[in-house]
Amino acid sequence: PDAKIGDIKGGMSVTLPLNNYKNIAEKRAHYSRTIYLFFWLFGLCSLGIAMYYLVKLLHKHHLLIEETDELKFLNQIDPLTRAFNRRTFENWLTTKLMLFKVHHINSCMIMIDIDFFKKINDTHGHLIGDKVLIEIAQIINNHVREEDCFARIGGKEFALLLFNTKIRRAYVIAERIRRMIADSKIKIHDGTQEIVSITISVGISTFTTYDTSIENIIARADEAMYLAKKEGRNKVKIEQ
Repeated sequence: PDAKIGDIKGGMSVTLPLNNYKNIAEKRAHYSRTIYLFFWLFGLCSLGIAMYYLVKLLHKHHLLIEETDELKFLNQIDPLTRAFNRRTFENWLTTKLMLFKVHHINSCMIMIDIDFFKKINDTHGHLIGDKVLIEIAQIINNHVREEDCFARIGGKEFALLLFNTKIRRAYVIAERIRRMIADSKIKIHDGTQEIVSITISVGISTFTTYDTSIENIIARADEAMYLAKKEGRNKVKIEQ
């Protein structure tokens, strides 16, 4: 008979082992999870190690900044009195002179010299001389604002830059410092318990439109200070 559509002329029966495919799929899934877990743990460990070294690096960087700041500060101060040194003072003076020329903000310079300091050193020794310098620096520093600059600019010379200060006000401050130092008594612990009396001679200058450099300001304060010495010391004189 002729074959019709839908008739089955012959056939083959095939049995597929589905359990094997299921086992293979589970193994692949387990393998994938293992690989994923491995890379996840590896990434986490790598991140932890990176963070550890980053923290160490930041800590070292912070310490380096602190050391740099400390060295910078130490380069700016006089190691004995802890006042600023001459170079720092001249930098401040230069900056304030520029402000004066641009914004007309006046400032004054006070030059301070210890009277008969050589005699103190010759009589009592340099250790007592150093003690005198330290005590005087502490007294002056009590009258310094954040915007001012106090410095030791020579062996027995100090300078004080008063920012945004008129000369009459500078005179009042200088006279107060002079009196406080004259009233102070420094004990000498060398077995004699002698008391050393200290006085200072002070000169004051102020910024002018004619100043072309800080040397002009320093020179006028220096001249006023020598005038105070010439007139008997333990005085405050304003520039002529």
